[in-house]
Amino acid sequence: MDNENLSKTIDEALEESAVSEQNTSNDVGMKEKVLAIVAHAGWLIAGMGFILLPAVIYLYADKKLPFVAKHAKQALKIQVLSIPVALVVMLCASFAGALMIGYGVLVLVGLLICCLYACYKALNGEEYNYPLLDGNFTQKKAMIAGGVLFFMITTAFISSSGDKKDDDSKVASTSSSVAKSSSSTNKPESKAETNTETKSESKPEPAPAPKSKANPTVTYEEVSAYDMMAALEANPARAKSILLNRNVKITGGRLGFIDSNGDSFALQSGVVTNIRCTIKTKEAADALLNFIKGDPITVYGKVKRVGETLGYSIDVTKLE
Repeated sequence: MDNENLSKTIDEALEESAVSEQNTSNDVGMKEKVLAIVAHAGWLIAGMGFILLPAVIYLYADKKLPFVAKHAKQALKIQVLSIPVALVVMLCASFAGALMIGYGVLVLVGLLICCLYACYKALNGEEYNYPLLDGNFTQKKAMIAGGVLFFMITTAFISSSGDKKDDDSKVASTSSSVAKSSSSTNKPESKAETNTETKSESKPEPAPAPKSKANPTVTYEEVSAYDMMAALEANPARAKSILLNRNVKITGGRLGFIDSNGDSFALQSGVVTNIRCTIKTKEAADALLNFIKGDPITVYGKVKRVGETLGYSIDVTKLE
């Protein structure tokens, strides 16, 4: 009998609690709901109302509209907290690369979802606390939040260091290939000069013959625009020692700005424009007229300048 009375008492208490919650939800007017929603979602309108809007609503509703004040206080807390989080993400992204930016986007999406859910709760006349801002920030929650942050930063830095090693190895391989091609190009010339000198010493010409100007065949060493920019970024002095005054065939680039006189243009590697090209032959000038900005283009020419700030300067003899 006592058990039956106890169960009835519990059921009645639960029913009264549900009725009281329903009455509380019904007691919240539409004006209060709208103010609570604006406090949460004001920053979504092109960033307007960020921090300022929930702060003003909280000062207005404090002690007069407790429902609105609670929602505005939660919105103000999460928006203020997002500032140091954004600063940490941007700082780490400058060192840790794209993975940290991805984590930042993930955090922003989570904040957006919580914000929309808070608006839904406010529309139903219910209270809402953002995660970790429910007034019960225990040591366990602090350890979980710190562990997640540590994991994000650590994985981002590890990924960044791996990408940097890959870039360095690419630059080294490019430099070695250019150096090898240079030595192989120069060796036959030296042998030919030696043989010519020997023949001229052993068999002197009886009479000078009329000299004819022959056009020597120019050998171009192939290198990509990306590798040139990577070498310049890694070590400008080393890039200068390898590429200055070399005849190169630059591949993998796109046509950037074109001078209206048609005597110069820029070669782009990705979003970087740091290879300035000057037309030196009529063949190249005529070929330039067939391209438009953004087209892939192969440049033949001689590297005339290598600088950390101004980049490369190429005297162009041929375009494809």
